[in-house]
Amino acid sequence: MKTFCAQILAAACLLIAGDAVKLTALAGAIQRDAGIFSQGIAKVSAPGVSDRSQAKQAASDMEKMVMALAQQVKARKEDPTVANDSANITAFVEEIQVIVQEMLQNVMDAAAEIETACTESLSNATNCPTFAKNTTFYPPGFEGDFGPLREVHKGCYAEIPGLKDEADRCERVRESLIVQEQLALDEFNALNEFKSPEECVISETDVEAYLLRMWQDHFEIKAAQWWAAYYKLHNITQNITANFDCTDKVQAYYAKKGDCLAEQLALEEMACDVYERVEEGCNNTCNCIDERWDLYTKEVASLNNSLYDLKIEYRATKRIDCLLTAFSAADMDAAIDACIEKRHDTSSVNSTCVASYNADQKPSCSEPDVCSQGITVIEHPDTEAYRQAEYELQGITLAGPCYADCCTSPMYTWVTLPDRWITSTGPWFTPADSGTNEFFDMEVAKQECELATTVKCYGIYDSFCNGPTLAEEESDGVKLIGHPEGSVLTADALEQSSAGSCVLEMAMGNRTTLTTTMPDVLCKYEVNVSRSAQAGVWKTFTFENQIWDEAFRFNGCSVESDAGQTCVTAQATTQGVRTIKTREGTTAGEGVCCNQETNAVVGQKRVACNGYKDAYEAIYDKKVDNMKLITGEVFNDLAAARERCLRLGASCWGMMDYSCEGSKFALVNGEALNEATDLLATPTTCLKKKLADQ
Repeated sequence: MKTFCAQILAAACLLIAGDAVKLTALAGAIQRDAGIFSQGIAKVSAPGVSDRSQAKQAASDMEKMVMALAQQVKARKEDPTVANDSANITAFVEEIQVIVQEMLQNVMDAAAEIETACTESLSNATNCPTFAKNTTFYPPGFEGDFGPLREVHKGCYAEIPGLKDEADRCERVRESLIVQEQLALDEFNALNEFKSPEECVISETDVEAYLLRMWQDHFEIKAAQWWAAYYKLHNITQNITANFDCTDKVQAYYAKKGDCLAEQLALEEMACDVYERVEEGCNNTCNCIDERWDLYTKEVASLNNSLYDLKIEYRATKRIDCLLTAFSAADMDAAIDACIEKRHDTSSVNSTCVASYNADQKPSCSEPDVCSQGITVIEHPDTEAYRQAEYELQGITLAGPCYADCCTSPMYTWVTLPDRWITSTGPWFTPADSGTNEFFDMEVAKQECELATTVKCYGIYDSFCNGPTLAEEESDGVKLIGHPEGSVLTADALEQSSAGSCVLEMAMGNRTTLTTTMPDVLCKYEVNVSRSAQAGVWKTFTFENQIWDEAFRFNGCSVESDAGQTCVTAQATTQGVRTIKTREGTTAGEGVCCNQETNAVVGQKRVACNGYKDAYEAIYDKKVDNMKLITGEVFNDLAAARERCLRLGASCWGMMDYSCEGSKFALVNGEALNEATDLLATPTTCLKKKLADQ
């Protein structure tokens, strides 16, 4: 453009110098540059160009050059000493006029594109989705009826008390049978001891009569008593092991709790989905209009500036065209003066769309009723109002915390246990819908495990601890880990790995695992023992690291210990010392020497389990939020609540007494509670903190 304008200025200088011959050569140069100049004008005339001032400035510079040329031509014509070079000027002008017409066309094309861009922007701004007043934004296929989900959820939790009562009843009977077993064992052991009965003393001289009396009156009776005691003990023990194992009943109780948590999750996830969809829908209803109209307004302002520049460019180009035409007019002087004075009309360079912009035409926002009134079919799951409406008022006291996506607590957490491995025999878990326990996508594997809950799926086994791989030369997926038959897998049971494999353990968001059996508990017992030679308690033994329902009894004698050897040497008894045995027959302690004196267990008590005493500190006028309670652990009896809390170890911080009158207790989750911040003031509730066994 600059080159072309410079050439026009050079032409003017040549005219002044009277070198008409050189004008012909200059016209050739102009013709060569005409194509380049035309492409440049087309480029800067496009409405997509960010800087329209380039085209406007080019047209303005060209106008100045042609004006200067017109003035010089006029001056030459008034000089009588200069020859007439009208032929050369005409040819030169014709070359320039071709480019000028292209410039005018480019301006009109640019104005048309501005009209198109404005129309499209207006169409976009006025075509946001509209919604009826009764629009709900609910998930597809869901009409807002939570009744079926509520019924299934409530029905599931209604089964739990019965299963728990059945499991508790089984354990109570088992405890009773264990007491009977001890009594039967004591009776059997008493018959099995030789005490030189007086009836065996010879009181007559008839040997036949003595032997007959010894057999019929003593040994035959003793044999009958011995066998009766033996079968009595055998039947009780058999009844305990065969009919009152209680494992199936306890498993059924915990499995049902897992099922109910899954039903609870289904209800909460649907509620979350409703709230999320409504929030998104309501935000888009007016946001779409606001955002698109704002974009349209900015677009109109930008297009209006471009249109203004196009008008200036058009006016300058029309003046150039007028001056070039004047060069060939009969009265060139008058024509040039007319061009200089004329103000060209730019009304043809326009955009109806830009000109008709009106801020008052912005579409109004008509929100559905749900956006202004809120969701009324259900409360948000992450609120206390939801728990009151859906659980407490429905009598569902066993519901757990919310683990749906819209709640603050994650449903599950994953913890990597390094250098652990699972043998080829498992235990593995295979989801029914997938038909395989091996997955080549870690997220898919986690989803399958989470859907099964911790009742069925313990976690994920990664043989190289590098995630699943799928390549042409090798294929190595991750596998879902289940639980052994009739028990629960724990981290302590995992094998140590020397090859770098690891296990990803899945647990509830608050690190509370849903187990299918009662957790392993190691307890400390105080056992009171009597001695036949004295009244009352002879000695109190303390036995640690014993199972929850252990039963202690005296059974047999032993010479293996130091006490046994002392009895042999000092008390002249070959049988050694009497031994206290557990139910499985392990020696826990020792009594007196095996002679005429005997021992018996007259009482036993669990005093601590897993590092905590069966003792509590009262904290008055305090409570904890329901989210800090252990799901499903509510009791109407203090003794039952204490026993359960003791059995749970560190998982149970203590108890919340709802009325502080000892009529209703809930267990506090020790893994979720922060004692410094979670104890809330209240005038009617108190807490009982379980004490550590230090």
